[in-house]
Amino acid sequence: MQKTLAFVIRKTPIGEADYVVELFTREIGKLRCIAKGARKSKKRFGGRLEPFLELSVIIRESRRGMPLLTEVNVRQVFSSFQRDLGLFSWGVFVLETVDLLTPSQDPDPGIFDVAIETMQRLNDNHDVLETVMDFQLRALALAGYGIEPKAKSGDNEEQLKGIKALTTFTETQTGKSYKSSKFLEELQR
Repeated sequence: MQKTLAFVIRKTPIGEADYVVELFTREIGKLRCIAKGARKSKKRFGGRLEPFLELSVIIRESRRGMPLLTEVNVRQVFSSFQRDLGLFSWGVFVLETVDLLTPSQDPDPGIFDVAIETMQRLNDNHDVLETVMDFQLRALALAGYGIEPKAKSGDNEEQLKGIKALTTFTETQTGKSYKSSKFLEELQR
Protein backbone atom coordinates (compact mmCIF):
# COMPACT_ATOMS: atom_id res chain seq x y z
CA MET A 1 0.00 0.00 0.00
CA GLN A 2 1.32 3.45 -0.90
CA LYS A 3 0.05 6.93 -0.09
CA THR A 4 0.93 9.68 -2.57
CA LEU A 5 -0.17 13.01 -3.99
CA ALA A 6 -1.82 12.76 -7.40
CA PHE A 7 -4.06 14.29 -10.03
CA VAL A 8 -6.27 12.58 -12.60
CA ILE A 9 -5.11 12.61 -16.22
CA ARG A 10 -8.10 10.59 -17.47
CA LYS A 11 -10.58 7.94 -16.44
CA THR A 12 -12.31 5.26 -18.48
CA PRO A 13 -15.38 3.29 -17.42
CA ILE A 14 -15.03 -0.49 -17.34
CA GLY A 15 -17.76 -2.92 -16.51
CA GLU A 16 -20.82 -1.66 -14.71
CA ALA A 17 -19.24 -0.10 -11.66
CA ASP A 18 -15.50 0.50 -12.11
CA TYR A 19 -13.12 3.03 -13.67
CA VAL A 20 -9.60 2.66 -14.94
CA VAL A 21 -8.02 5.87 -13.70
CA GLU A 22 -4.77 7.23 -15.06
CA LEU A 23 -3.09 9.28 -12.36
CA PHE A 24 0.08 11.29 -12.29
CA THR A 25 1.49 10.84 -8.81
CA ARG A 26 4.35 12.64 -7.14
CA GLU A 27 6.08 9.51 -5.80
CA ILE A 28 5.22 6.83 -8.39
CA GLY A 29 4.82 8.81 -11.62
CA LYS A 30 2.13 8.06 -14.17
CA LEU A 31 0.05 5.08 -13.14
CA ARG A 32 -3.08 3.30 -14.33
CA CYS A 33 -5.17 1.79 -11.57
CA ILE A 34 -8.66 0.46 -10.98
CA ALA A 35 -11.21 2.30 -8.85
CA LYS A 36 -13.58 -0.52 -7.95
CA GLY A 37 -17.19 0.52 -7.54
CA ALA A 38 -16.39 4.16 -8.31
CA ARG A 39 -19.23 4.56 -10.80
CA LYS A 40 -21.81 3.47 -8.24
CA SER A 41 -20.38 4.46 -4.85
CA LYS A 42 -20.89 8.17 -4.17
CA LYS A 43 -19.61 7.75 -0.64
CA ARG A 44 -16.22 6.20 -1.47
CA PHE A 45 -15.16 8.28 -4.46
CA GLY A 46 -17.90 10.87 -5.06
CA GLY A 47 -16.72 13.52 -7.53
CA ARG A 48 -13.09 13.10 -6.53
CA LEU A 49 -11.95 11.30 -9.69
CA GLU A 50 -12.13 14.39 -11.87
CA PRO A 51 -9.39 16.50 -13.42
CA PHE A 52 -8.26 19.74 -11.77
CA LEU A 53 -8.16 18.40 -8.24
CA GLU A 54 -4.99 17.82 -6.25
CA LEU A 55 -5.52 14.54 -4.43
CA SER A 56 -4.03 12.43 -1.70
CA VAL A 57 -4.53 8.81 -2.72
CA ILE A 58 -3.83 5.35 -1.40
CA ILE A 59 -2.90 2.73 -3.98
CA ARG A 60 -2.68 -0.96 -3.22
CA GLU A 61 -0.93 -3.53 -5.39
CA SER A 62 -3.15 -6.24 -6.82
CA ARG A 63 -2.15 -9.86 -7.20
CA ARG A 64 -4.01 -10.07 -10.50
CA GLY A 65 -2.80 -7.05 -12.42
CA MET A 66 -3.54 -3.36 -12.24
CA PRO A 67 -3.11 -1.67 -8.85
CA LEU A 68 -6.24 -0.69 -6.93
CA LEU A 69 -7.12 2.88 -6.00
CA THR A 70 -8.52 2.39 -2.50
CA GLU A 71 -8.80 5.89 -1.04
CA VAL A 72 -9.05 9.42 -2.48
CA ASN A 73 -9.01 12.67 -0.51
CA VAL A 74 -9.09 16.15 -2.03
CA ARG A 75 -6.25 18.48 -1.04
CA GLN A 76 -7.00 21.34 -3.42
CA VAL A 77 -9.79 22.20 -5.88
CA PHE A 78 -9.07 24.28 -8.97
CA SER A 79 -12.66 25.41 -9.43
CA SER A 80 -12.13 28.01 -12.17
CA PHE A 81 -11.69 25.19 -14.69
CA GLN A 82 -15.33 24.16 -14.22
CA ARG A 83 -16.65 27.69 -14.84
CA ASP A 84 -14.65 28.65 -17.95
CA LEU A 85 -14.61 26.47 -21.08
CA GLY A 86 -11.50 28.16 -22.49
CA LEU A 87 -9.63 27.66 -19.24
CA PHE A 88 -10.87 24.06 -19.10
CA SER A 89 -9.38 23.50 -22.58
CA TRP A 90 -6.02 24.95 -21.51
CA GLY A 91 -6.13 22.74 -18.41
CA VAL A 92 -6.70 19.67 -20.58
CA PHE A 93 -3.73 20.78 -22.68
CA VAL A 94 -1.56 20.91 -19.52
CA LEU A 95 -2.70 17.41 -18.47
CA GLU A 96 -2.03 16.10 -21.96
CA THR A 97 1.47 17.61 -21.91
CA VAL A 98 2.19 15.77 -18.64
CA ASP A 99 0.88 12.57 -20.22
CA LEU A 100 3.05 12.94 -23.33
CA LEU A 101 6.25 13.84 -21.46
CA THR A 102 6.15 11.21 -18.73
CA PRO A 103 6.65 7.45 -19.01
CA SER A 104 4.66 5.11 -16.80
CA GLN A 105 5.82 4.52 -13.24
CA ASP A 106 8.77 6.90 -13.50
CA PRO A 107 8.47 9.42 -10.66
CA ASP A 108 9.14 13.04 -11.52
CA PRO A 109 8.31 15.25 -8.54
CA GLY A 110 9.52 18.31 -10.47
CA ILE A 111 6.98 17.88 -13.26
CA PHE A 112 4.28 17.08 -10.68
CA ASP A 113 5.04 20.29 -8.77
CA VAL A 114 5.17 22.41 -11.96
CA ALA A 115 1.82 20.99 -13.13
CA ILE A 116 0.14 21.72 -9.77
CA GLU A 117 1.67 25.21 -9.70
CA THR A 118 0.41 25.82 -13.26
CA MET A 119 -3.11 24.69 -12.41
CA GLN A 120 -3.03 27.00 -9.37
CA ARG A 121 -1.83 29.96 -11.47
CA LEU A 122 -4.48 29.34 -14.13
CA ASN A 123 -7.13 28.91 -11.44
CA ASP A 124 -6.06 32.24 -9.91
CA ASN A 125 -6.48 34.04 -13.27
CA HIS A 126 -2.82 34.61 -14.10
CA ASP A 127 -2.08 35.38 -17.74
CA VAL A 128 -3.13 32.15 -19.48
CA LEU A 129 -0.77 32.19 -22.45
CA GLU A 130 2.26 33.21 -20.40
CA THR A 131 1.44 30.57 -17.76
CA VAL A 132 0.99 27.79 -20.34
CA MET A 133 4.19 28.66 -22.21
CA ASP A 134 6.11 28.83 -18.92
CA PHE A 135 4.70 25.40 -18.01
CA GLN A 136 5.71 23.90 -21.37
CA LEU A 137 9.26 25.25 -21.12
CA ARG A 138 9.73 24.10 -17.53
CA ALA A 139 8.19 20.65 -18.16
CA LEU A 140 10.36 20.10 -21.25
CA ALA A 141 13.47 21.15 -19.29
CA LEU A 142 12.58 18.80 -16.42
CA ALA A 143 11.91 15.97 -18.90
CA GLY A 144 15.50 16.36 -20.12
CA TYR A 145 15.02 18.11 -23.46
CA GLY A 146 17.60 20.84 -22.81
CA ILE A 147 15.11 23.67 -23.20
CA GLU A 148 15.83 26.98 -21.44
CA PRO A 149 12.87 27.33 -19.05
CA LYS A 150 12.32 31.09 -19.45
CA ALA A 151 9.18 32.26 -21.19
CA LYS A 152 9.50 35.50 -23.08
CA SER A 153 6.67 37.92 -22.83
CA GLY A 154 5.07 39.24 -25.97
CA ASP A 155 1.72 39.82 -27.49
CA ASN A 156 -0.90 37.07 -27.62
CA GLU A 157 -0.09 36.13 -31.21
CA GLU A 158 3.61 35.69 -30.39
CA GLN A 159 2.82 33.63 -27.31
CA LEU A 160 0.40 31.39 -29.25
CA LYS A 161 3.09 30.82 -31.90
CA GLY A 162 5.54 29.90 -29.13
CA ILE A 163 3.08 27.47 -27.54
CA LYS A 164 2.39 25.89 -30.95
CA ALA A 165 6.14 25.55 -31.65
CA LEU A 166 6.69 23.89 -28.27
CA THR A 167 3.72 21.60 -28.93
CA THR A 168 5.20 20.53 -32.28
CA PHE A 169 8.59 20.00 -30.58
CA THR A 170 6.96 17.83 -27.89
CA GLU A 171 5.12 15.74 -30.49
CA THR A 172 8.30 15.27 -32.53
CA GLN A 173 10.44 14.32 -29.53
CA THR A 174 7.94 11.95 -27.91
CA GLY A 175 6.51 10.44 -31.09
CA LYS A 176 3.03 11.06 -29.64
CA SER A 177 0.34 13.45 -30.82
CA TYR A 178 -1.75 15.90 -28.86
CA LYS A 179 -5.47 15.33 -29.10
CA SER A 180 -6.02 18.97 -28.15
CA SER A 181 -3.92 20.41 -31.01
CA LYS A 182 -7.10 21.36 -32.92
CA PHE A 183 -7.93 23.62 -29.98
CA LEU A 184 -4.64 25.48 -30.54
CA GLU A 185 -5.28 25.79 -34.25
CA GLU A 186 -8.69 27.35 -33.56
CA LEU A 187 -7.08 29.91 -31.24
CA GLN A 188 -4.67 31.01 -33.98
CA ARG A 189 -7.49 31.93 -36.37
